[in-house]
Formats: sequence, C-alpha cells, structure tokens
Amino acid sequence: MARGCLPSRSRMHHAGNMGEEQITSGDPEDFGDGPYADHPMLSALPRGVRQRIADQIRRDRRIGAIKTLRDAVGPHLGLKEAKDIIDGLDVADGTRQPGKQAMPMQLASGKIDKGGTTLTLYRDGTFTTTGLIFTSDPDRLIGFSSEIDSMRRKSMTGRGAAAIVTTGLTGAPLSMFASNNRGVIYVTITGEWSGSKTYTTKNPGNNLLSSIRSLQAAADHLLSSASAPATTSEEGSATATQQNSDIATQLKMIAELHASGALSDEEFAAAKTRLLS
Repeated sequence: MARGCLPSRSRMHHAGNMGEEQITSGDPEDFGDGPYADHPMLSALPRGVRQRIADQIRRDRRIGAIKTLRDAVGPHLGLKEAKDIIDGLDVADGTRQPGKQAMPMQLASGKIDKGGTTLTLYRDGTFTTTGLIFTSDPDRLIGFSSEIDSMRRKSMTGRGAAAIVTTGLTGAPLSMFASNNRGVIYVTITGEWSGSKTYTTKNPGNNLLSSIRSLQAAADHLLSSASAPATTSEEGSATATQQNSDIATQLKMIAELHASGALSDEEFAAAKTRLLS
C-alpha cells in the first residue's frame, strides 16, 4: 500500500476491537457526514470512528487517536504512517492541535539514552524530548545533569576520574565520568513546567557519551546565558546568533575528539572552559 493511503470502504466494514466501541456496521449511512468527511483518507472510515478520532484529538489524546485509526484500518497501516495522519489533522472545530506552533532555532540535538530518546535544545532557552514516536511540548530548561556511577570506580582520583564538573543555574552538578566499565549513566533534565525526569542507560557506548557531552556543554552555555540581557539591534542579534552557532559546532567537535581519545580529560575541560568563557 502506498504511504498514507487507507483501504476502500468495502475493506473498512470489519469488526475490530476499538476499546470503547467497535465497528460493526457496514450500512452506507454510517459513512455520511461528520468529522473529516472530506478528508482524502479518513473519509473511507465509518462516521463513528471519525467522530472518536475527532474527540480524542480535541482532548489531546493523540496516542488513543493513533490506536483508533490503526484498529479501524488494520495492521498493514504502520505506526509512523498512522502518527503522520493524526499529526496532520485539524481539531474538528477548525483549530490546530496543541503544540503545533513553529519551533525556535535549534542549538543542539542528540541522544540521551539507549532507548533512542533525543533531547533538542533551542536558542530561546526551551527544549523538547522525542521518543520513538512522540515529541514533548516545548518547556523552558532550568537544569541538566549527567553522571556515571561506575561499579568499578574505587576513587575519584583513579583512572577515568571526573572529566567535567560544572554547575548550572540550579546549582546541580553537571558531571561526566569515564572508565573501562562505565556502569550506569543518569541524565536528568529539569523543565520549568514538566519538572525533572531522569534517563538511565547501563554501560553507554562512545557515541552516546559523545552525544551527552555535547548536550551537556550546550545546556551549560544555554543556562549560563539565560539571564544575559537581550541584544536590541538587528546587527547585534545576527552576530549573537552566528556566535552561538559557532560555539555549538566547536563544542560538538571537542566532545567527539574527547570521546575518541584524541583529547585527554584535562584538555577537554580546558577547551570547553575557553569556549564558554
């Protein structure tokens, strides 16, 4: 089946477990008007199913709407295809879904756990997290910390001692440790409205550590500049944007060099301090 295409009405007249209701009727009247009756794909669904999807979207229950759509169509409609369809729908009264406003310019983005969760930091001080399917609503970043609890680390002065220790606006330490047995890494993100959430990964690989180091450096820069006065002139704003872009690029580069072993812990910490000073 082509991407985004739904089957014809004749194939939609089946009974399926809908959770709160079932599709049991093939009466043509069931395919009359109602929500999304003119939609190029959803018009093939029974009116009751379209109404249920509309109600779920209105209540911002997007996961439920995706499940309803897939239950109605069948397993041949992929999860991402169903998500794309639901994300593209208007609320039945003509307004857009919550959280669909244009996003600000991106500062940095990368993985924060083995589960594939992606943290994206924006230049206006906000962030989003994206899992396998959904992206969170933007929230203002007020804290970021990362720490490895190594099962074989005997002291803070041995091999693989603290590579970075910095402090954000919340006073929480931003620390990263490395050792042959990396143990468990904890990444905690604190939002103004969403509160704190910790992501845990056992024995993280070099790519994940590099991603977290880059995000940590970018978050530290974002938090340290959060209270800085805004530039009023257009020229000053453009200059600041370019400088932020250059800093983010250089932070990512030195983090990758450190992860590969090209930079020692001390060299990496010194280079990061110079960039952020």
